[in-house]
Amino acid sequence: MKKIFRYIIASIGLTGTLGLNSCSDFLEETNKNTVTSDQFYKTAEGMEGLVNSCYAPTRTWYGKVIGHLLIEAGTDEMLPGGFTGYTYFHDYSSTLQATETGFLFVWKSFYRGINACNTALEYLPTSPLSASQKAIREGEIRFLRAFYYYHLTETFGDIPLRTKATDAPETTAIRNPKDDIYKLSIVTGK
Repeated sequence: MKKIFRYIIASIGLTGTLGLNSCSDFLEETNKNTVTSDQFYKTAEGMEGLVNSCYAPTRTWYGKVIGHLLIEAGTDEMLPGGFTGYTYFHDYSSTLQATETGFLFVWKSFYRGINACNTALEYLPTSPLSASQKAIREGEIRFLRAFYYYHLTETFGDIPLRTKATDAPETTAIRNPKDDIYKLSIVTGK
């Protein structure tokens, strides 16, 4: 018993001694929160990261079940199987309602992508990328924004058209006619 007590006392003493020797002399932290988007997007690395972020919402369409359901459900490409969770997508019946969470997921994801594209288009002219690289990135960004708008209009009809980056909450949304959206973002690519 005395032996166990000695081990306990020795381990407490050793722990206390190690605790007094802190590692503050070699641990230095750098606060990276002081970098704002204005500073970061004006660097080549920041601009490339912003353009890459424009691609992220495409996973909603091509990598999630809701994307496949909106494209192929009810066609001969995709038939309902044993799982009955999404049969209303196949039936074209009144059981498919706008309250379906998948619709909101697509809506939010694609508008996040549109906002990322609008932000990239605002920062692209002042980025340090070469002129040829800027032209390539602008083409990618405009294509992705048109891609998001195309799928949103084909799914929801008239939708709000955003051509500037949104950096604060907006409480109103006015639906623009499909023709205006096609003309501005898809046909002309502006």
